Amino acid sequence: MTADLRRIRAVAASLRGIRERVDTHPDDTLWNTSPFDNAVGLLDGAIENADFSAHMLECEELPATDYLVHLDGLIAFLEVYEKEGETSASLLRFPGRKG
Repeated sequence: MTADLRRIRAVAASLRGIRERVDTHPDDTLWNTSPFDNAVGLLDGAIENADFSAHMLECEELPATDYLVHLDGLIAFLEVYEKEGETSASLLRFPGRKG
């Protein structure tokens, strides 16, 4: 397993932990987004040609429902790399944009 794949798995696990905490505390209306942004920052360079800076929330707090949307989206994206990354090293490359 490559170091990049280990990093992707660690970030995905971190995001799952954040998601679980948000999910198990429904009474908390606003959530600090800095743990999400910190996790996203760790992805820098893990997937070739992928720019995760656009995924930074860059706001201090979000309502739980909005936060869960961001968490679920990035977790789902990373799960593809987690599951397939061991069988195909080329999966750790994100196709560049043309144009």
